[in-house]
Amino acid sequence: MQTEAINDVPEGDPEVKMEVKVCMLSLGKQSCPLLQYFKKCSSWIYLKKVVAWLLCYGERLLKAGKKNELSRDVPKYITLEVIKRAEREILKHVQRRAFPEELNHPKTPVKKSSCLYKLDPIV
Repeated sequence: MQTEAINDVPEGDPEVKMEVKVCMLSLGKQSCPLLQYFKKCSSWIYLKKVVAWLLCYGERLLKAGKKNELSRDVPKYITLEVIKRAEREILKHVQRRAFPEELNHPKTPVKKSSCLYKLDPIV
């Protein structure tokens, strides 16, 4: 009587399924974290206010970097001028993301194949 261990399977046995490993990587278009944040804001006015505060804070940090000291003067309100600047910055950012080809080459005329061509843009 011959006993064979259950775990002893001859190599190349057609009854045994071979282990297959599959690795997949998807390289989709990277989304901008700033645009993801824009989507979370409840209104246009709220988004402008948030970006205006960020601009004020950024200016404050730049000044602090030049003086090597962070000022304790925190603005209590934002001005209309800063809100308008925030709006321009938001629009610039969205346009740069939507029309990179046109804005990366401002000296060349807009191609006829571009959807902006009919609008006669000035870059």
